Amino acid sequence: MKKLSLHAVFIRGCLTLFSLLSLAVFAGEPVVFGHSEKFFSKVLNEERSLLIKLPQGYRQSGNKTYPVLYTLDGQSHYRRVAGTLEWLSDTAEMIPQHIVVGLVADNGRQRLRDASPFKRASYKNGSEASGDTFIRFLKTELIPYIDKKYRTRAFRTLAGHSAMARGVLHIMSSTDNLFQAYIAMSPALSDRERNKAFVENIGNKISDQDRSATFYYQTLGNEAVYRGNFERLSKVFASRAPENFTWFSEYYPLETHMSVPSKTLHNAMLALAHYRGWTAAPSVVNQGLAAVTKHYQALAKQQNRAVSPPEALLINMSYDAYFAKKYQQAVAGFELAVKLYPGSVNARDSLADGYEAAGQLARALNQQKVAVKLAKEQNADNLQQVREHLQSLAEKIQAKPLS
Repeated sequence: MKKLSLHAVFIRGCLTLFSLLSLAVFAGEPVVFGHSEKFFSKVLNEERSLLIKLPQGYRQSGNKTYPVLYTLDGQSHYRRVAGTLEWLSDTAEMIPQHIVVGLVADNGRQRLRDASPFKRASYKNGSEASGDTFIRFLKTELIPYIDKKYRTRAFRTLAGHSAMARGVLHIMSSTDNLFQAYIAMSPALSDRERNKAFVENIGNKISDQDRSATFYYQTLGNEAVYRGNFERLSKVFASRAPENFTWFSEYYPLETHMSVPSKTLHNAMLALAHYRGWTAAPSVVNQGLAAVTKHYQALAKQQNRAVSPPEALLINMSYDAYFAKKYQQAVAGFELAVKLYPGSVNARDSLADGYEAAGQLARALNQQKVAVKLAKEQNADNLQQVREHLQSLAEKIQAKPLS
């Protein structure tokens, strides 16, 4: 995540206005938001369309890897999903940048087929439900295809709405660790008996204590037709989910079936950010660096994995201390950022700011030299900025009177 210049940090409340004004400058140019591609699925025996949004700076980020969010019904949800994730990562700095994959359903028949966990009455013994065939497609074709072509990280989120939210539930309960997070927006589960049986069967599947850690987030608008099974799902999760199954169930009485996705995605990604340690709650951050460090130590123990405070979080809270003229506190945060992210131009440049403000000019110069070296190696966008900072530090040291 790119650190703002000192001036930009100071006036970051104006960033939205600046971005809106910039649209007028480029009003004559087309706006490109990702790309499309096709590949043939042997499992489904058909060509499938994909919409792909790579993070800003992807081409220049070397070997950096990214988590992936797959959204079903990509023809309807791709732009909303990609735009929300880009805002939360690049502007709000609350989640890491993601690769977004929108899987397009070319027609209604294909869509309902992919989402169905039920066998047709005409199926012969041994035949699988179409939703199970779709799982094989995801597992053996789509995910390997994306992992091979793009620099992906081993953390995948699956999102679906309406019928495809029912498909999300089927995939979540029928697989282990295929995806690590699931978002189900208004799952289409009316009070038909087979839907009630489907909900109960989810409880049987997820109750396995050996299942991998899973994050699940479901929402429903003011939709009476789905309310019964939505509440049954919540009861199933409350009574049968293992400890490593983290789930949220939200009812939005002011939302309709078609307005639910926007609110859901934003809230689900913030909940996922806290679950994964991509950010910390303001109540923790406001207590200072010691509280943040303790929070991440507890999170690492709880999830049995290495979890460190994100670079952006450390830098932003340290600049808050910087502008409050609490320079010792700011330096401590910048130093931790450098310790955890030694190859970061932003962390080195920020620590130089801290040392400079604290009057430690020689230490500031050394950090800025490293920042420039890293920026050259990485062909960083802010190379000129860190060079200018290095020059100003050198001039300040030369102008300092002898004691």
